[in-house]
Amino acid sequence: MEEKEDNLYIDILNWAYEKAHRGFTSDELKKEFKLEGERWGWALKIFFPDSDNENCLIKHITYKKDQNIHWYAISSKGVSVVISERQLKEATKSSAKAIKIATYSLW
Repeated sequence: MEEKEDNLYIDILNWAYEKAHRGFTSDELKKEFKLEGERWGWALKIFFPDSDNENCLIKHITYKKDQNIHWYAISSKGVSVVISERQLKEATKSSAKAIKIATYSLW
């Protein structure tokens, strides 16, 4: 996966995490991240697999028949990925600070 896709992957999961209280539609996701063509195909493959299994990052939660709209929300697996990514970022910041402190203490 390219770095650009890595960032998009995390950005989409973070966005879905922030929308967890109400969910979101695929149209909202497409609009937010300008997902069209190959990018939309990639997102479908990664986030909306054909089968509803425990490895899904985003789950279908309801279908509003009167509006013909499908609603989605981040799954527990998706939440776990977001939390792990945020912890990794924090650990990276902390280790960088620790290295600076150690370096200055050697002087």
